[in-house]
Amino acid sequence: MNTLYKYMPFRQEFFDNFLVRCSQRAALNDPFEILPGLNYLIECEFGITSQPSGRWGETREEMRANLSGDLSDHVRQLISFTDELRNVGIISLTETRDNLLMWSHYGDNHRGLVIEYNINHPFFTSLDGHTERLDRVRYRKRRTEGLVPDRQNPGMVDLYAPLFEKSDEWIYEKEHRVIRKFVNSDHIFVNKEFWDEHASHTLDTPPPTTHGGKKYELTGPAKPLATVLLNSSELLCFFRIPVDAIVSVTCGALMSKDSVNIVKAKAKEHGFVCQKATIDDDDYCLQFETLTSTEKQD
Repeated sequence: MNTLYKYMPFRQEFFDNFLVRCSQRAALNDPFEILPGLNYLIECEFGITSQPSGRWGETREEMRANLSGDLSDHVRQLISFTDELRNVGIISLTETRDNLLMWSHYGDNHRGLVIEYNINHPFFTSLDGHTERLDRVRYRKRRTEGLVPDRQNPGMVDLYAPLFEKSDEWIYEKEHRVIRKFVNSDHIFVNKEFWDEHASHTLDTPPPTTHGGKKYELTGPAKPLATVLLNSSELLCFFRIPVDAIVSVTCGALMSKDSVNIVKAKAKEHGFVCQKATIDDDDYCLQFETLTSTEKQD
């Protein structure tokens, strides 16, 4: 597999800045995201750490009794290894561009577009392969099943594995994820109203720069983001994906003619293929028409 796809609404500014959002758990649409099962948490507490904290009990049985039914965000944040999970986010990709549900859910009801990325580009291959990496999602019936650390080799556990699993009801998405550290983001924004109400008086940070009137851009040296921001969907972290990593852009079947013309012009300017989805005459499927070649405009 050499390419993967990303469904998204049409945003003209994307073709100027090529920024893609890297989402924190609070911004995702599935409450089970990055929420390991209780058995996994117990084994991480007793199987990985040299000295269990004891805050939930001295034995596995006591920990299960104390935490059963209370795996709230507050409790999860107190478990040591979840600190790492809070500081990374997800860029979601998929294997196909013709999924009707994906077009409806993530492609603005077929008015958006699908970006095809070359995953052999250094943007995807130069990650550290551990904290930051590209990997496919595993779909399961039980949370973190098969991920419990080996008691004989507790140091071999992949603490980031919960980022790459979802319920098997999501299997139609055929998702692959790019995991990135928020501190490496190219741009970080936060809703101005949220910052003024929840963060401005509690965080020891330089004043953010106003961006477009409704958002602040957090400037200054990269450092871990405060929990109050990471626990809110109002935080917006973006990575700039190099334009030469784009193979093609497919316009949705219901995208306006004006928007299609903008994509066509950008395709000619930057040298990627522009295609257009159309609704099949007889079947529940899409057909695709090529609108531009890969020749870059002088």
